Amino acid sequence: METAIPTEFQKDIIKANTLTELAKTTGMDPKILADTVSTYNNFAKNGKDLAYGRDPKTMTAISDKGPYYALEILPSILNTQGGPRRNENAEVLDHSGNPIPHLYSAGELGGICAFQYQGGGNIAECVIFGQIAGKNAAAAKSDAPASLVKAASNLVYTPGKVSDLVKEGPDVTLSANEYLGVSHNAMGGDLHVKVTLDNGKITKVEVLDNKETPGIGTKAIESIPDAIVKANSVEVDNVSTATITSKAIKEAVADALSQAK
Repeated sequence: METAIPTEFQKDIIKANTLTELAKTTGMDPKILADTVSTYNNFAKNGKDLAYGRDPKTMTAISDKGPYYALEILPSILNTQGGPRRNENAEVLDHSGNPIPHLYSAGELGGICAFQYQGGGNIAECVIFGQIAGKNAAAAKSDAPASLVKAASNLVYTPGKVSDLVKEGPDVTLSANEYLGVSHNAMGGDLHVKVTLDNGKITKVEVLDNKETPGIGTKAIESIPDAIVKANSVEVDNVSTATITSKAIKEAVADALSQAK
C-alpha cells in the first residue's frame, strides 16, 4: 500500500518505481544505492546496525517493491554573533555589567555563545534562554517602570562612534599625544589599546588588556599593532583565524585616533 504524501512536500519529492530508476533520476550510482539498501536491510532484519549502532527498534527493512521516493535534504542553520550581553537570568546588562530592569533577551540575541565560532549550541540556547527570559519577564515586578526608561537611555549612542560608549577598563595614565581606545566587539570581551602619535603619525600601538584565546586571537595581538604602525593606518589585513580580534584591535585604534582630531 502506497503511503500518502503531504501536499506541501509533493513538489519536492522524486518518485520512481525501482531503485535503479530512482538512482538515475537523482544522479546517484545505481549499484551503490542498491548495495546501501541491501546492507541496511540486513542490519534491520538481524536487529543490529554494524555501521552506526542505530537502535534496531527504529529500523524497518526497505521493501523490494516500489514505488520509492527521494527528497533532497540539506543542513541549514541561521547563526548570528554579538548583540547585548545577558546574564544567567536572561537579563540584558548595561556597559558596567549591571542588569537593566525589565529588559530580557532570548535566543541568539546577545547569547552566551556570541564570542565563539559555533552554530549548533545556539539551538539549545534558543530553547533554554527563551524559557528563562519568558518566565522572568512575566514575573511580577515591584519597581517603578521609570527605572527602565532611565536605564535604557544610557544605551543610546551613535553607531560607529565607540568613544561615545562608557569606557571601563585598565587604569592607565596618558601622556601627551597618547590616546586610549576601546572595542566592545572582541571575541572575549572589551579590548583596550593605547595609541601614541607624533605629529599626526602613529608611532606605537599597545594592547593594554584582552580576553582573547591564546594561540588564536593572540596571533592578531602580536602582529596587527605593528602592521598599523608600519602602514600608519588601520586599513591593514586581518590575521587569518583571528578575524574578530583583528577587527577589534583596528576598531579600538580608530576609536583612539578619533579623540586626537
